[in-house]
Amino acid sequence: MLTLIGLLIILTIVVLLILEKTSPIVAMVMVPLIGALIAGFGINDIQTFFEEGIIKVLPVATMFIFALLFFGILQDTGFFEPVIKALIKLTKGNVVTVSMGTAAIGRISHLDGAGATTFLLTVPALLPHI
Repeated sequence: MLTLIGLLIILTIVVLLILEKTSPIVAMVMVPLIGALIAGFGINDIQTFFEEGIIKVLPVATMFIFALLFFGILQDTGFFEPVIKALIKLTKGNVVTVSMGTAAIGRISHLDGAGATTFLLTVPALLPHI
């Protein structure tokens, strides 16, 4: 039963966000809260879930915020421009080859196993020139 309620929570959040019926913050807070109440959990249980979740997520969220700021500053200062220019010069602007180069950069940046790192290295570096 908990699995079904969890899947319905995820489906509800996705539908609400796709149809733009609510903001992401409201959908990701209220829908799980209502789902937990429907599942029979009390306020004290929900408070415990919240506290344990914050403890687990806070270090990753802090790192993600720092990474966004860090790579945003690097992008604004033109740090990635030599890599981008070298990639375009090497590929002669061929879209397929640029895509393969982007995939190669993604593979190299994903060596640490974190999808966030791959996203934060590949997208800011190559998005403006796609």
